[in-house]
Amino acid sequence: MRKYTRVIGAALLLVSAQSALLAQKNFSNLPNIADKIESRIREVMPGWEQHKVQPGALPPPGSTAQAPGEDKLIIRRWDNYAQRARIIQEARARGLAEKRVDDAQSVRIILARYDSQDEAIEAIRRYVLTQKGTRVPGLGDEAYVYGLNSNVVFRTGNAMVYISATVNKGIEPSAGINTFPDAARAGHVASAPLARGFAQHVAAVLRTL
Repeated sequence: MRKYTRVIGAALLLVSAQSALLAQKNFSNLPNIADKIESRIREVMPGWEQHKVQPGALPPPGSTAQAPGEDKLIIRRWDNYAQRARIIQEARARGLAEKRVDDAQSVRIILARYDSQDEAIEAIRRYVLTQKGTRVPGLGDEAYVYGLNSNVVFRTGNAMVYISATVNKGIEPSAGINTFPDAARAGHVASAPLARGFAQHVAAVLRTL
């Protein structure tokens, strides 16, 4: 009986040690991560196009680092051009101006790499405090939503991901959108699942690295 107890105890310790190692991922090649994320999104979300955004001299959110390069900070914007083309086509059919882009979708992804997992943990906790985020399960080592849930931030090891989604909404009485504040709220509601969907794709890529 004692022998089996020792075996079970050893197995539990091994599982615990493996879990700890998995939770302590230390990413070093941020451009490679960005490339894999791009491949994943192009595969599962056709019609979306990626654009590079220059970080400039801005540090990663929550960090005191100065003027990071692509080894520390990468920003990408994704636009649903297939959706935009459909919207313009429908607008033309209804005799509306082509510049009408209600329901146009855009997502921004920020990838930030820190020198250690401890630094990343400190950064995400500090950032979430300023944004009054709410913790959610199922993304990386820890994840939060904020901004009426249209923004997601999560951490895996020493890497952090910030995702913000935007869906433009116009006044549409038939849908109960009668004022510009109504349109803004409707946009936030539509943005939340979009941000969460992109976050799940990014998290899936990080799990494989």
